[in-house]
Amino acid sequence: MLGRRSTGRTGQIGKKQTRIGQPKRVFGKSRQDEFGRWERAFEARLELPDPKTAWLTILQQDCDPRVVKSALYYAAKHSFLAREAPEALAEYIAGKKRILSHLSELKNELRALTSLKCGTEYLTNELWEFFGFRRQHVRFFKRFPAKIDRLERVLAVPKVRPQRLYAKRTPKYIDSHEAPLHIYLEETTGKLLMPQTAVLLEAAADAYGLEYPPGYDVGTVAKRYKRFREDPKSGYELYRMLNQTICVFKASRDSPFVSGAQNH
Repeated sequence: MLGRRSTGRTGQIGKKQTRIGQPKRVFGKSRQDEFGRWERAFEARLELPDPKTAWLTILQQDCDPRVVKSALYYAAKHSFLAREAPEALAEYIAGKKRILSHLSELKNELRALTSLKCGTEYLTNELWEFFGFRRQHVRFFKRFPAKIDRLERVLAVPKVRPQRLYAKRTPKYIDSHEAPLHIYLEETTGKLLMPQTAVLLEAAADAYGLEYPPGYDVGTVAKRYKRFREDPKSGYELYRMLNQTICVFKASRDSPFVSGAQNH
């Protein structure tokens, strides 16, 4: 029977070494799972009279259901983020301040602790030697203040702006993420299907779980798209170029916005 021992990332069986593989990233799969959950909820809402009529009307205009679904998901997800982000950011900023405050206190306490002397010797060194602390623990303790400094630098990297600034930009954020759907439908059908678009946007947002919708009556949805088109900084022409790319891949099984979209 071969003996087996494991050290770190390398397992050893007999004289042959095998390296344990790194865990695979699952971010892509998670996004597909999220889309799948939303799609099932959205399809359930297509059984209702108004969404069903709107959906069938759009499909009769020779629109690709995969593209429409993906654009609806894209709009719903970012509307959710736009409505929820300011509150979440407020919690993040408050939590970050608390952590940084505690880290500063911890560093000061560690400095005071390690500066204590017994005669000419540092007390911590004497205690470690007396109780036979392992070297790895001693090294960890001595290097810990540097790790705190590193954590402080990491927390300082995202320069999060005040909550009110994000809330102020919420309308434009929602406009820009609903725009791909409007542009695709307009370029494909040659007209704005605003009543049907408004109904489907509301169904998509409801399927995503948006509790505080930005308003999905026809006038409000039309106003958001008009505001996007007339904003010189919105990138409207760039979105139209993106739509041309979507049309090129229209026959592909891969969705332009999220892989995994299937025909309804």
